[in-house]
Amino acid sequence: MDLCRSITVARLATWWCVLACAQAAAQAPTSYPLDRELARAHRESQLRRSEVPTAVAGIPPAFYGPAPGHSAVAVGGATLLPTPPQLPVQRWAGAPVNGQARVSTGPTSAAAPGGPGVPWAAYGVKQGLPSMPAYVPTESSMAFPSASFLAPLPQRLPSGGAAVNTNANPSINGPPPTQQPASPGGPIGRGPEQFLHRETYHADEIPYHRPWVGSDTTLVPFDPSRFKSDPNYDHLPYDAGSEIGVFTGKHANRTQQPWVNGFRGLYRDGPIPVSPTWLGETNLIAPHFLVYGDCRLGAAYIQQNARDLVNIATKLNLDVDFKLTATERFHAFVTPLNDGGSVTRIEVQDGEARFIDEFDPNFDTIFFEGDIGSLWGGLTGQDSPFDLPIAMGIYPWLAQNGVWFNDAVLGVATTIPARNNAALNWSNYDLSFFAVFDELTSPAFGGGNDVHAYGGALFLEAYDGYVESGYAYLNNLDVPELSYHNATLAYTRRIRALMSTSLRVLLNEGQRGPVRTADGQLFLWENSLITRYPSTVVPYCNLFAGFGRPQSVARAAGAGGVLANTGIVFETDGLNNTPTLDATAANTFGGAVGINLLDNTLTQQLVFEFGAVQIQGRSAARNAAGNQYGFGARYQKVLNHAWILRFDALYGFLDQASDIAAIRSELRWKF
Repeated sequence: MDLCRSITVARLATWWCVLACAQAAAQAPTSYPLDRELARAHRESQLRRSEVPTAVAGIPPAFYGPAPGHSAVAVGGATLLPTPPQLPVQRWAGAPVNGQARVSTGPTSAAAPGGPGVPWAAYGVKQGLPSMPAYVPTESSMAFPSASFLAPLPQRLPSGGAAVNTNANPSINGPPPTQQPASPGGPIGRGPEQFLHRETYHADEIPYHRPWVGSDTTLVPFDPSRFKSDPNYDHLPYDAGSEIGVFTGKHANRTQQPWVNGFRGLYRDGPIPVSPTWLGETNLIAPHFLVYGDCRLGAAYIQQNARDLVNIATKLNLDVDFKLTATERFHAFVTPLNDGGSVTRIEVQDGEARFIDEFDPNFDTIFFEGDIGSLWGGLTGQDSPFDLPIAMGIYPWLAQNGVWFNDAVLGVATTIPARNNAALNWSNYDLSFFAVFDELTSPAFGGGNDVHAYGGALFLEAYDGYVESGYAYLNNLDVPELSYHNATLAYTRRIRALMSTSLRVLLNEGQRGPVRTADGQLFLWENSLITRYPSTVVPYCNLFAGFGRPQSVARAAGAGGVLANTGIVFETDGLNNTPTLDATAANTFGGAVGINLLDNTLTQQLVFEFGAVQIQGRSAARNAAGNQYGFGARYQKVLNHAWILRFDALYGFLDQASDIAAIRSELRWKF
């Protein structure tokens, strides 16, 4: 009786350890360090656990669970116990059945707990029952948990199925494993099981496990030089309150609301309403109707043509946006207080004041914007099969920072977006095409000319930077001699940590007759230095050279000259119409040098700049009578979420003409 009782107690102790270890393995994260370095660290961690008993009922110490920081491995829903690194590891693979780990009774090692002839075993845990062993071995098998587990797998194991060799490319995934005959043993009640057997490795000799990849995929070698060390924050004091504040210190920011905020609106509380399916199940209706924009009020003192002028002007910009789906909308833009470049204002000159009304309720833009792929997918009941955005109506077009195209025109435009070309090593490029039938504004043509334009633009990321190019043919139906070709090319990149640079070329060619209004070339070189504070301290130097009369494809009346973005001494304010240095680049060269300063909160800006224009070539093709030099300054400050205050100042020294000067202030309300 005492002997039977002792045997029973020993068995209960054994299975208590089995259950405890299985539960610990099931609760551990489903990952295991299989590369050489992590396996060595695992071994050292296990060897340091000297306080753990050497064996309990024949179970090795490593069975008690993974070392701190390590865990068991999960395959096909079964969680396998960690391998004791002090024992050899038999490398084998077999797919679990119904969430249970397989047991191999193949070749054994003398280091096994049971000695020679005792099979290696791996216990699994049924999915959803972490406290239960996957199966109970019979007394005759004595398959105690031992050092065997799934070593690095050379093939992908589908859940619940047999081991499958997916080595379409042996050079990547390694040679296919060898299928062994069915094992005479296996889980209780399961009958013979097949297994895959490989040679034996020591735990710290486990080879690197290559991930399964497709046959059309190339593994890129790891280059540690591409990565920097993690930042060290030891010199910063730890503040538990601020750490918790990341999660508990959130609050709503006050934002300006649109004038009209209909349907779903822009900022709404509560759940999103159900979307109708009028355009199909895959192109849901999500309507909103918004009216937003800004109102500008400016006052300026201007000295030009040897006369003094004071004006107070106002301008209202309204965007009307009616969104139908995530990709389709109708949009319109109207400026009712100005007509083209003329703004509603009060002028005081020579002691006499007058009010100038430039009311114009007509839309400056009104167009439909959408994606043909999304529309087609919704109508045919499938996800968008392709991307083809399109705009039609009087739509705005801005290209190359407004240098090549800056106008609202009547026509149609479409884009082939987000493509790549491995042969040319282009990681990303877009192709856009446009056709203009009316409303094109350009100094190259008279106000009443009927002009059509056709062309396209390319934007691509390649050659360590960005490339922009474009071509347009402008067909003047009233005066065919003024028709011409307009092409552009630009390259932008960052040069190490020194500067960002852009080089732009604009070419006009093809006009015939004695008077040519668009026949020239423009070269622009734009540079900004990268300082210790690259976002707040930005010195810049922009240079240009114009030959003949270079023209943009189209420029709106209030957009200024082609050099409008070269510097603030060339930029019109679009409100008080303050004078600038010659911005046409017609037979001139020069540039602007300045510094742009912002505070750390990006709520204040201060700019100082010096600009110059030098004449060259024939005076008949030039606007500037002589050389010009100017100083400019600008200060802007965000007052709150809706108001911005701005000041501008300019003084220009002009040869062969009167000097120019302007000082202005502006208050802008955004809604």
